Amino acid sequence: MPLSMTFPLTASLLLFAGLADCQALTRFTQESYDCTMTAAPLGRIVFTKMSKGAAGVIEGASPDKIIITAISDTQIDGEWGGELVQIQRESGRVRFTRDAIVSSYACKAARFRM
Repeated sequence: MPLSMTFPLTASLLLFAGLADCQALTRFTQESYDCTMTAAPLGRIVFTKMSKGAAGVIEGASPDKIIITAISDTQIDGEWGGELVQIQRESGRVRFTRDAIVSSYACKAARFRM
């Protein structure tokens, strides 16, 4: 193959490989857990930043912030108004622990990326 054809082909392959990882192109990510169809003490939990120490928004209850204390690919642990909150990211199950009383709700998980 002539050298003049090799460069554009190599450049195209490198560009395609770089674009294959669309995480680099993501400007905005939102993860939410809708608990309105359950008896949970809140309506919805929304995270726009997914890191330890980041604050999420609680809709339909007070206080209106949840702080992430630990995060992994499968679970988010947080603190909300003195309650420990554990969220299973895939299933949407949200578990609240207050004064050794555990309550669990099947909420609907949703992810949005732009």
